[in-house]
Amino acid sequence: MQLVITEPAEADLKNIFSYIAAQNIRAAERVYREIMFAAKRLLEFPNIGKTGRVTNTFEFLLADLPYMLVYRATKEEIVLLAIFHSKMDLRKQIQNRNNS
Repeated sequence: MQLVITEPAEADLKNIFSYIAAQNIRAAERVYREIMFAAKRLLEFPNIGKTGRVTNTFEFLLADLPYMLVYRATKEEIVLLAIFHSKMDLRKQIQNRNNS
């Protein structure tokens, strides 16, 4: 099984890193590492997330960070679709992405 990170998810990760790094580079590095660790954990436990609001997706809320990974799981791969802050209006964010 492999982890595939889509361009939107990669952009989310870069935006999160940049936002935090503006105040504290070490904190940004820690958050980046923890998000990537959680994403790689999905390879071992693909059904750890709850059923997503979008068809055929899962949502995995990170325990120690206010972020959620949105992903699809198949037998061959985990496709990371997005990384959202848990306070965001997820439906609105998904709608905005679908309209782009």
